[in-house]
Amino acid sequence: MPSRPIPRTVILVQARMGSTRLPGKMLMPLAGKPLLAWVLEGALASRLAGQVVLCTSEGPENDALAGLAQGLGVAVFRGSEDDVLGRFIAAGRRHGAEWVVRVCGDNPFVNGAEIDRLIAFFSEHANDYACNHVPRSGNNYPDGLGAEITTLALLEEAAGQSADPLDHEHVTRHLVAHPERFRQGLLPAPPEIAFPEVKLDIDAPDDYQRMERLALALAQRGLSPQDDVAVCRVWRELFAG
Repeated sequence: MPSRPIPRTVILVQARMGSTRLPGKMLMPLAGKPLLAWVLEGALASRLAGQVVLCTSEGPENDALAGLAQGLGVAVFRGSEDDVLGRFIAAGRRHGAEWVVRVCGDNPFVNGAEIDRLIAFFSEHANDYACNHVPRSGNNYPDGLGAEITTLALLEEAAGQSADPLDHEHVTRHLVAHPERFRQGLLPAPPEIAFPEVKLDIDAPDDYQRMERLALALAQRGLSPQDDVAVCRVWRELFAG
C-alpha cells in the first residue's frame, strides 16, 4: 500500500449502449448478471479510490445503464457522446477528483486489487500517466484486469493542447502519444498473472461467448471473479493451446 496519502481518486467507468461490433453489450448477461454490473462491482472492490462513477453519454439509450448503476449505489455522470475527454473532465470536476482512474466498461473481470496496485504505483512514482489494463511494452499484463490513471489537471491540459477529434474520443490518447511531454508508467505484472495472451475484454460476439464460458466456469468451481489468479488460470485452461 502507498506510503503517503492518496489524493482524492475517482474511478470513472466509461460505458454506453452504442457499439459498432456488439450493440447493447453493456446489458448482455454473463452468468445471469449484466456486463455493466460485473464492471461496476469490480471497480467498487477498490479500497484506495474515493468514489466510483458511471460516465456515460446523454442519449436516452443509456437510461438503462444509469438505472443499473444507481441500483448498485453508483453515481452517474452523463455528458457528450463524442467528446469523451470532455465528459471525463466534467465528471471529474463534478466529483472533486484530483486523480482520475479510467475503467473500460467492457472489462467484466476488472479487478479491485489491480486498480489499487495501479493507484499505489502512481502514488510512489513521478509519472503523469500509468496503466495496467493492457499488455504494453513488455509489462505482461492480461488484457482487461486493470485500468489507467492520470490527474484531472493533465486531462484538462490534454484537452487544451489538442483539437484532434480522436484525442477527444479516446480519453488518454494524447497523453500516451507524447511520452516526451508526459511521463509514462507501466507496472510489471506479478508473476502469478503475467499472461499477456489472456484477453478479458468484450469487443465482438466471440469475446462475449468466451467470457460467458469463463464466468460460468468460475461460478461452477466456486471461484470469485475478483480472484485474478484464478481468473487467469481458468481462462488458460479453457482457451490456451
